Amino acid sequence: MRCLLICLCCCACFVQACAPGSTDSSQKSAFDATGGKVLQKELPAGTQLAVAFYNVENLFDTKDNPQTNDQDFLPEGRYQWTEENLDIKLSNLASVIGKIGEGGPALLGVAEVENRDVLTRLASHELIRSKNYEIVHDDSPDERGIDVGFIYDPEVFQLKGYEPLIVSKSDQPGFKTREILMVNGEVNKLPVYVFINHWPSRREGKMESQPNRLAAAHTLRKKVDEVRKNFQEVGIIIMGDFNDDPIDTSIKDALGAQTSMAALEEDALYNATFDLFNPDNSGSLTYKGKWNLFDQIILSEDLMDGEHSLSYMPQSAKVYKAENIRVPNRKTKFVPRRAIFRGEFQEDGYSDHFPVYLKLYVN
Repeated sequence: MRCLLICLCCCACFVQACAPGSTDSSQKSAFDATGGKVLQKELPAGTQLAVAFYNVENLFDTKDNPQTNDQDFLPEGRYQWTEENLDIKLSNLASVIGKIGEGGPALLGVAEVENRDVLTRLASHELIRSKNYEIVHDDSPDERGIDVGFIYDPEVFQLKGYEPLIVSKSDQPGFKTREILMVNGEVNKLPVYVFINHWPSRREGKMESQPNRLAAAHTLRKKVDEVRKNFQEVGIIIMGDFNDDPIDTSIKDALGAQTSMAALEEDALYNATFDLFNPDNSGSLTYKGKWNLFDQIILSEDLMDGEHSLSYMPQSAKVYKAENIRVPNRKTKFVPRRAIFRGEFQEDGYSDHFPVYLKLYVN
């Protein structure tokens, strides 16, 4: 149950932030028990904040949800998914998160979490518990039951609300895919909107499934334009697994993410991760001996011009690919170390995607 208090602009729900491990009746939040706002820690000029995205690949609990196709991830299912396996995977993922950006991200989007419970368990894991992370989650209509989620440091990001954006197709009334999660708040008094995405897959083929990703791109672009109309200054952070590369039409044309800082126009979007993509030797995942960069972070021009309280640190975008989360590969030198490989659980596995991250700094 969400705690709805008031409606903000852009139809975003004003919500209490759920602290990992809390229940709906006793949630920690951006408000204390008396209803007064908890003051954010002052961020000195020069403070660097890591912003990251991680597709954690099939982070399921071990309980059957009759509303979704989660049968493979049950103790008696195809992958014999037990609580012991889940605990190991959570520990492995938390160990990665704690090292991203040298100390863990202030803002982290994730994909392929089954529900609020597993997201809570990840955000509150003992390996990263000192970060005191809080979460935002919403159940999406995905048939497999996998969602996106948002993990954040409440001393950096003051949550104001969130809104799930439904991706639909006028020519396909029964179309269902994962929601785009829009989270709005403030960082150093600058309004910041974060959009966490996991666009439709290429399962039917790249070109055959392209209209599905274009639908997601148009949904996202429409909301971004609505947000801009409400603010003179606003930081927009778009992150996710787009199932397309930075050069594909859904990202480059439909969303309009530009690839050159030098040519960046006012109110434009900039793909800060564009230079990380090279099919022959660089990306966040591999397929048939080639690299893809489906995992990307895109920023609004207000975060690029250096004139606001928060700015992008040039050339800080990276793919996090530490040696322990990869395995050698003949065609691509190495690939992400998966938690389930050839149908069997790997105790030293993580995900089929590498995380991506960048840094913002306080002016």
